[in-house]
Amino acid sequence: MDQSEMLRKIEAHYHTFWNGPAARIDEQISSDFVDEAAPPGAEPGSGQVKQGSAMARSAFPDMVVTVEDSVVGDNVIAVQARWRGTNSGPFMGRPPSGKSVEFRGMVMWRFDAAGKIDRRWTQIDMSAVFKQLE
Repeated sequence: MDQSEMLRKIEAHYHTFWNGPAARIDEQISSDFVDEAAPPGAEPGSGQVKQGSAMARSAFPDMVVTVEDSVVGDNVIAVQARWRGTNSGPFMGRPPSGKSVEFRGMVMWRFDAAGKIDRRWTQIDMSAVFKQLE
């Protein structure tokens, strides 16, 4: 898979995660998907992604993700992205603030032989997010 196809799949996944039908997540994520940033004990597969999507959408229903840069190697793509949205629902035990947030992060995605996402590593400064919500 080349860089443009991997990037297209990641951008499609971001769109589905924040806006698309949850059933599409099953088409994008492998059955043994592992999120290396998930809490301990998280089950592999698309279920955790759909659950995270539902929580994220309720907290930031207008979130927009923009991929600003990417680097590709074999079956892996690393992206630098920017997230922008308004906190209008509960988020990680906090009530909605009504405030806008903007933050950046690095996410590395790995694809399996079938072209589905099978692993994700995330580096986002969540303290910066919480500071904006104060």
